[in-house]
Amino acid sequence: MIQNKESLVYSLENSINNLEAVVKESVKMNTPQQREVYSSLGTALLWIGSCLDRLENIEYTDEEFKYVQAFKGAYNVQKHGADLVGFTGFISGSSFPIRFPMRFGEGNYYFKELNEHIIKNKNQIIRYNEILKDKDIIKSVQQIKAIILDKMK
Repeated sequence: MIQNKESLVYSLENSINNLEAVVKESVKMNTPQQREVYSSLGTALLWIGSCLDRLENIEYTDEEFKYVQAFKGAYNVQKHGADLVGFTGFISGSSFPIRFPMRFGEGNYYFKELNEHIIKNKNQIIRYNEILKDKDIIKSVQQIKAIILDKMK
């Protein structure tokens, strides 16, 4: 049984809603707001990590386990002060800074690639790079949120 489950879920959802609002505003203005996103992502990762810590004896599918490990890695790296997030802005259909594969549409935030030596748990970094590298942070956070809420039922 998970203690304080309702408060935990509220905190998780509230932190993710805040992250989404910050990202949405920044993308709307097509202007990077790195500090605000860094802070909001850090808060969301804290609550994601807290939820995952309370789900220790839960069985996951292979795909779910990869996401769990990737987000545990993101949480651990964030605690060490690493910058996990990049911003791609768009001007006249071009992406700056230029990254491949090129993306079209509006600007967005993505998870950066991480060096495997940044924390001791290399498996978490391998999973992070496999699952999260170059992925949209909001879509990725929503995926781990769905896994967490399903396992907390």
